[in-house]
Amino acid sequence: MVATISLLLATHYAITAVQPIYKVYRSVDVMALSGASMVGIAVRIEPPSPGGEQIKPCVVFRNCVTINWYGAFSETGAFLNVDKAKIDEWIRTKSRILSFDGGDWVNLDDPEERFFDSRLHRIRDLNEVIGRLCQVYRDHPEIERVRPFYRPFSAQESRRLGLEPNARLAVPYDREVERWAVGLLKSKEWFERGLGVDALQKFENPANVKRLALLLQDPYQTLDSKGQPQFPVRERARRVLASWIGVQSD
Repeated sequence: MVATISLLLATHYAITAVQPIYKVYRSVDVMALSGASMVGIAVRIEPPSPGGEQIKPCVVFRNCVTINWYGAFSETGAFLNVDKAKIDEWIRTKSRILSFDGGDWVNLDDPEERFFDSRLHRIRDLNEVIGRLCQVYRDHPEIERVRPFYRPFSAQESRRLGLEPNARLAVPYDREVERWAVGLLKSKEWFERGLGVDALQKFENPANVKRLALLLQDPYQTLDSKGQPQFPVRERARRVLASWIGVQSD
């Protein structure tokens, strides 16, 4: 579940060209709607079928709980992106493995893993994690693959949850994100206002047009390398508005 991605901080805050590394956690909501297939306990590796080339090992699982399909055999196989040593470890520790369509996987019993819902609630009980995966998938028959938004934890949230600085949580890019972003536009911190602007990119409507138009007069100012004034929040608002209604730069 824990992924590492590189994001250009300058893309969001216009203050540096360095590429920092952020820890990214996937919410159970995003996992459920991103091809989560089943949870099971690995028991062996199925030998390759003769006459063909098998790139991914076929891991055989028992005690399976299916997520995005109905029913399971007493033993169910999955082709996963994993090496034999890791599979042997799963078998030895009887770990519960969440497999995804396409071959990705998550070791639910890995003590380094942390699980959250899209509202930043920590889920510690693995049976609850599995139940939530199933429930989210059932609740959204209209979604084949979710579009994620990488919502940053605030400094306070990171301290409360014991997370790395600047960690992010992949959540569904839905109306909850819009409400969160609108709240950030009122922040006293310029970088939070800028983040709110960026998050509203997918929510074009008259109310948000008005909100971003007000930010074309945002007071925060910095200087570029030549000492020229820059207005990063204004620029973000102008860029988003331009993509919606063709607002031109001054």
